[in-house]
Amino acid sequence: MFSLKGFLQYCIVTRLLVILFVNPSSFVLHAQPSSFTFVNFNSSYRDQIILLDDAVQWESKYILLDSVSTAFGEGREYSCGKLLYKEKVQMLHPSTGAVASFKTSFTFTIFPPFGDSSRVAGDGFAFTFMEDNHTEGASGGSMCVISYGPQGQIANTFFAVEFDTFANYWYDDPSDSHIGVNVNSFTSLTTYNLCNLIGNHTDKSCRYFINANTKFTAWIEYDGTTEWLDIWVANGSISSGIVKPKKPVIHCNLNQSNSLFKALSHEYMYVGFSGSVGLYTEINQIESWSFATSGLPLPSYIALSESISKSNYLKNLVAIIVAICVGGVAIFLLVVKCFALYHQRQHRNWNLMMDNGSDLGYIGFQRFTYKELCIATKDFSEAQLLGSGGYGSVYKGFLQETGSLVAVKRITRESRKGESDFIAELSVISQIRHRNLVQLQGWCQEKENLLLVYEYMSNNSLDKWLFETPGSLDVQSPHVLRWEVRYNIVTGVAAAVHYLHEEWEQCIIHRDIKASNVLLDAQFQAHLGDFGLARFTDHDKSARTTMLAGTLGYLAPELQHTGKATKSTDVYSFGILALEIACGRCALSEIDSQSQLVLLDYVWREHKNKSIFNVVDPRLEMNFVEDQMLCVLHVGLLCCHPVPLVRPSMRLVYQYLKGDKSVPSPPEFEPMAVSY
Repeated sequence: MFSLKGFLQYCIVTRLLVILFVNPSSFVLHAQPSSFTFVNFNSSYRDQIILLDDAVQWESKYILLDSVSTAFGEGREYSCGKLLYKEKVQMLHPSTGAVASFKTSFTFTIFPPFGDSSRVAGDGFAFTFMEDNHTEGASGGSMCVISYGPQGQIANTFFAVEFDTFANYWYDDPSDSHIGVNVNSFTSLTTYNLCNLIGNHTDKSCRYFINANTKFTAWIEYDGTTEWLDIWVANGSISSGIVKPKKPVIHCNLNQSNSLFKALSHEYMYVGFSGSVGLYTEINQIESWSFATSGLPLPSYIALSESISKSNYLKNLVAIIVAICVGGVAIFLLVVKCFALYHQRQHRNWNLMMDNGSDLGYIGFQRFTYKELCIATKDFSEAQLLGSGGYGSVYKGFLQETGSLVAVKRITRESRKGESDFIAELSVISQIRHRNLVQLQGWCQEKENLLLVYEYMSNNSLDKWLFETPGSLDVQSPHVLRWEVRYNIVTGVAAAVHYLHEEWEQCIIHRDIKASNVLLDAQFQAHLGDFGLARFTDHDKSARTTMLAGTLGYLAPELQHTGKATKSTDVYSFGILALEIACGRCALSEIDSQSQLVLLDYVWREHKNKSIFNVVDPRLEMNFVEDQMLCVLHVGLLCCHPVPLVRPSMRLVYQYLKGDKSVPSPPEFEPMAVSY
């Protein structure tokens, strides 16, 4: 009797033999990558890092790589300090020698001794990989990365990217301010002289890092396949929204003679920073850090192919040919059977969608099995939970096949509108593309399970940064979003809504614009998500719905009377969001058990009193650009005008925020609502 399970097992074995014979190296699985982000180094991150030698935690925000005797004092001469991630990361494939690709970015500051930039300083710090978490290195120009044996020879191999603040002639340093790529030697393979940035093309002493006395951000990316290494550097911090420059300062190939895997002599390595001072001192401070690897193959059945001895080659060849022939017939029968089962399942699972007349257009998106997503989310464990709401829950997942992190949205059975919301969201998000919209990766509908798979956003949702983070009322909280980041977020959301309203072939009404539906990636770029309530409509019509939908506090006043979602109702919701971002308050918040603050009324009241800056989030400590803040507050009030026809379009809003047009002043007094 025909056994589907038996045929599947037989065909899998046959397929493995075919691949083994034709091209054994073509079957590659990818290792789970290492990935972590430290937006700062407060006490909650302390158990995730290792501090060695003289490295210390400072103000519960930063890591100082070099010990200090007093706050930003001269420090100790010949000091070393190391900051490492607590766990080793896999960087080498044990049998092929392949090296993982990696990306890292970090914000740092280098303070001169006693805060006096006229003093001689040294020696800088390096991003590096280490074999163990206790290696002692030579201070000074060697950045405490390398140690020496009895004969004065380097005792350990290494790879490092140095940020050097002292010119050592024995290492052929181009200046006292340069970036260098080092493999097993601090005579760099290639360097970039930072003095070039300020026009000192020949001067070897520009003290770029020290004189600037500001924050810098560096990005380092290595492609393990092509062996190309790229390094970018810019003034500014990740938390303030600094963007990676288009052109790297270093673009070099670590070819076979200087290959990175020769320096990474161990399969698993510690990754982090090593700071150093010699006779002259300085303070090397790390503010934030993110790191991720990818592309490393796991051991596969390649080893199996090597076990086939040459003497048995012909015997194995005959067996494989027979297996191929028999397997071909088996595969044909299996395809016929699977084709029938597929159509049977499709007919059963998609009746609801077909009844609704939905043309979902799934081309280009992967359909996952429920089992795959269970594995990815560790059976939807609480540890993987990112957030939840009336629609269900969102979980962090890791797809082993692609080696990527994803967010899996699981529609709950208890949600009365679960299936219709699933169809609506999938039909909308599968057809649109914009840099400020969350991108769909795939979907799953299996039995009663409805799931959507999105790109993973490492910094979660905006509401958690504005309203829910620890110490959210503390002006010194390291979780407070700086103004530059907030302005970039509100502009990004405006660009996304403008795209939905006017730039796609049909108008899309989102119907649920709010802080919890704005997700932030590793660079704090905004991505609007959750299209469960979204509806298609023609550009000159309203959405066809009479059911009130959305979130209290964000709903336009006319919705409770008409029930019709329009572009203007989305504009109103965006206006409330803009005010929340500027004020750091919820649209509706409790003052005490007896009273509630309505944010919109509060802003109108202060605007009337000509003291609108009183509403600004006190955690910003007045560190904002006044013109930008006034623009956001005025845009928020204009978008929340009670008369829909008076509200600006999202095209105008986007132009206001970009500075292409001057934003008009709102009415002096809060306009009266009209009757419907």
